[in-house]
Amino acid sequence: MSERAGDTISNVIQLKDLTVIIREIGEKYNSDMLAIMDRAPMQSKAIDLLTDRAPSIFYVPDFYYDEYQYYGFFVGEELHGFAMLSIKQSLVNGEPQAVFQFTDYYLDHSLRGRNLYYLSGPFIYGQLPTDCKVGYGIFLKGNLPIRSIAKRTAKKMAHVPLTRVISDLQIYSIFLLFRKKMPSGYDIRQAKQSDITEIVKLLAREHAKRLFGKHVSIESFTKELEQTPDLAIENYYLVRQDNVIVGIAAIWDTNSFNKIKVTKYGVAYRIVRLFHTGVAKAFGFHPLPAEGEHIRSLFVRDIVIKDRNPDLLHALLVNIYNNYRSKHYHVINVGMVKGDPLQKSFKHFLHEVVESQLVLGVFNPLELDDIMTNNPFIEFGVL
Repeated sequence: MSERAGDTISNVIQLKDLTVIIREIGEKYNSDMLAIMDRAPMQSKAIDLLTDRAPSIFYVPDFYYDEYQYYGFFVGEELHGFAMLSIKQSLVNGEPQAVFQFTDYYLDHSLRGRNLYYLSGPFIYGQLPTDCKVGYGIFLKGNLPIRSIAKRTAKKMAHVPLTRVISDLQIYSIFLLFRKKMPSGYDIRQAKQSDITEIVKLLAREHAKRLFGKHVSIESFTKELEQTPDLAIENYYLVRQDNVIVGIAAIWDTNSFNKIKVTKYGVAYRIVRLFHTGVAKAFGFHPLPAEGEHIRSLFVRDIVIKDRNPDLLHALLVNIYNNYRSKHYHVINVGMVKGDPLQKSFKHFLHEVVESQLVLGVFNPLELDDIMTNNPFIEFGVL
């Protein structure tokens, strides 16, 4: 990344009881970064989970972002945390531009609660190119850092973006259980190479009106298929009416590079798992993982539905669900903005919902109200 402001080698933060040095880090620190992630599970009374990027935390940003840089938080020569700042061409007010994302923010216990986001912000954001003016971060709803990040302003902290929560995001995790009856009246099939032109046309129309949408062309779509692991044209499912495509959804297996591990079940979930394991053997679906094992999940991506008709998406999801329920997966994940009419598609599935908040960031306070924030697009499978 080119430099907006600040030192490109290191930045020193003097806390009350220790000194933190921020440095750009690369693959040399991969094992240390994975170990820090392992020490930072998402905890609740029901279940504790952690994100597992083994064997390489760099795999996802390598294929997904245009540019990225990880920044390490060092105490002496020991890594105690890290964060990533990435850049990707996305649509803002219908026009493609460089958009930044602040993500992969993990700290050991020794550095938590010390306001490091703001103390490190001038240095980290200072590395962005001057033409990269708009970006975002995604934070689990209820997470304490979201409150301060959403309230701060660029005037209060130089070089740190002015922020505003613009959307609640929801990931629906559909449990793969018993076979479902396919709704009648729908012509659904997997896509072929000959469908690419029509798929691109519909995706381009969908993304043109969305904040952070993709600038879709035949060239960019073909390139994405080539570069994205475990994604091919056959992963796209089409629903047609009167020989016209009225809905698209692709299924994406992310288990080779972005997994979720169960670290602990609460009492209630242990009982549920025992029951689920017995039923799974009888009816041919995959039992829930034991503690220390991974949840095998699929993500639905590139959703395009005519008139946002939930019945069309429901038909696609039933077809996908039935195709994958006996293939050793536990859940199908579908992400969207809270309030989207398509959320009615999930009412006949056993599912759970995880909510996050999307925070918009800009460096010029005057631009905050000029950005159309309708139905922002997020690629949930890389989070």
